[in-house]
Parts: sequence; C-alpha cells; structure tokens
Amino acid sequence: MASRGGAHVSGTDGTDYLHREQVAGQYAVSATNKSRLKGLVFVHYLLGAAHLVRLLPSLMTLLGVSVILPLPPTPLPSLVEYAWLLSLPFTLLAMSACRRSKSGPLQVFQLVLLLSCVIPALITIYNHSSDTISILTTGSTKDVDLVLGYPFPLLWSVLLLACLLVHGAEIVVTRTLVQAWAPRHGKRQ
Repeated sequence: MASRGGAHVSGTDGTDYLHREQVAGQYAVSATNKSRLKGLVFVHYLLGAAHLVRLLPSLMTLLGVSVILPLPPTPLPSLVEYAWLLSLPFTLLAMSACRRSKSGPLQVFQLVLLLSCVIPALITIYNHSSDTISILTTGSTKDVDLVLGYPFPLLWSVLLLACLLVHGAEIVVTRTLVQAWAPRHGKRQ
C-alpha cells in the first residue's frame, strides 16, 4: 500500500521503504549520460556546420569544382584544420555504441576526439594566438582578415574554444559510460 496518511499494511508504519528494490547506480548513470552524449553529439554537428562553412571553399578548389558559394570569404585553412572532418563519421559510431551499450566503439571515439578534434583545435588556437592577443590588447584590426566585419582570428579562436569545451565534455561523458558499462568483479557487499 502506498498511502501517506491513510491506512498501512499491518505490521508497518510505512517507513520501511529502504528495503525495496532500487535501480542499480550504474544503470542510472548510464541512462543519464547516454542522453548527455546525444545532446553533445548534436552540438558537435552544429560546430561541424561552422567548420564546413570555413573549409568548404577550399575543399571545392581541392576537388577541382568551381562553384560560387554564398559564404563569407575566410583565409585559407591550415592542413591541420581538415583533421576535424574525420570526427564526423565517428559520431555515428558513438551513437550506435550508445544505443547498444558497447564500450569498445566509445573508446575509439575518445581517441578520435583527442586526435582529430582536440589536438588540431589547440594547434590552430596557437597559430592564431599572436593575432588574437594583439587584437585584444591593442584593439586594432590592421593587417588582420575580417569576416563579416569582425577579426577572423578572434572569431575562430572563440569558436575553437567552444569546440574544446564540447569535446572535453564528450570525452568525460564517454569515459563515464565506459566505466559504468565495465564488468563488475568481486563480491557484492
């Protein structure tokens, strides 16, 4: 009987609910972090759209396609910035692993995030750091590429910092899921 103020089963006052079955902690952690990972992967796709806007003009010239795109002109990307595109197919792998509660593909996803997202973002931030620092200290945008009237190194560094936050959160969530799905050995207490 689940009554708060009414009649109770004989022999109890209703406060003995601690003995009842509860969801094991790893399953609650798994459910929470699966939904978090889905949200983070969605944000990853949104950031991917920003990366594609940046890389698409240079990708078109690399492929030999001459198309006039209605995108604002940006400076040519460095080679390390193309590595970020490798992470997009692995997000599908991560979502599939999440649905099936498989830790192996999530560990691969962690490695891909580190190698194709975090490290290239840090390198690109470092490459733009001198221009970004001069813009922030002097306020001058002289000799700096402008995109939609804003200094490109500053805009791109802010976007890459947001990317680093998302990728760091993705790594933390996937590590938590891998630990929650790890087999339990030993004696229950």
